[in-house]
Amino acid sequence: MHRYFNVDRTDEAIIAQIVDAHLNGAALADFIKQELLEMLDEDQPKTLIIDFQNVKSVSSSMISSFLQISNRMRSSDARLVFCAMSESLRSIFKTLKLDGSVFLIVDSVEEALDSKQRSYFDASGKYSPPDDELA
Repeated sequence: MHRYFNVDRTDEAIIAQIVDAHLNGAALADFIKQELLEMLDEDQPKTLIIDFQNVKSVSSSMISSFLQISNRMRSSDARLVFCAMSESLRSIFKTLKLDGSVFLIVDSVEEALDSKQRSYFDASGKYSPPDDELA
């Protein structure tokens, strides 16, 4: 049983829909990170899809926890995909240069399941493309 997620599983993926609307505060970030780590230890999925459909706000502590989850998954050659973010939430990730560079963010769970692409970081080990690759 999960407190912070509604969880579905496929053969290769865990789909974790976040329950809470506001992911604010260091304590909550730690609890959510711990729950995600337990899921990863239990199932060792090839892909973890985090569904942000219900989320309205995210703190820097929560983003830091997601970065730690991303690093853990990358070390086991697995993918982390975010989906169903509101435009305002996604703009935060874009402003921080995390959208596409560190995290793969897609529109829907279906797109996340179909997507085989990785974030720029997953492919290169660098946080953002050099300027000449942006053109």
